[in-house]
Amino acid sequence: MLEDNALVFSPSVDRGVAAVFILCLLVGVPGNLFAVRHFARQRTNLGSVLFLLTAIVDLISVPLISIPTAYTLLHDRQPGWYEDHAVCSVLGTLFNFLAAISVFLLASLSFSRTYLMVYPLK
Repeated sequence: MLEDNALVFSPSVDRGVAAVFILCLLVGVPGNLFAVRHFARQRTNLGSVLFLLTAIVDLISVPLISIPTAYTLLHDRQPGWYEDHAVCSVLGTLFNFLAAISVFLLASLSFSRTYLMVYPLK
C-alpha cells in the first residue's frame, strides 16, 4: 500500500535512477577496492590511514545506498518502502551514520594537511 505522502515517479525516471546507481556501483566498488588495497600497504602516515578509512566507509556506502532502488525495481512496484518500519529506520540510521563518518574523516584529513602546511616537519 502506497502512503499518501510517497513520491511517485514514471517508469522512465525509475530506469534512469537505476542506471545512475548501477554506474555508481560499477565505478565505486572497484575504485574503492583499489584504494583500500593501495592505502593498506602504505600506512606510514596519518593521511594514508585517513584515506584508507574513507575508502572503507565509501565501500560500505556505495552498495548500501542502492538497496531501496533495487528493492523497488525488483519488486516491480511503485517507489516506496514496503518492508517493516524497523528495516527502514535501520537503513536510514546507517546512511546518516556513514555520512557523518565520511564528513569527520574528510575534516580530519583537511585538518592534518593544514597542520602540516602551517607547522612543517623539521
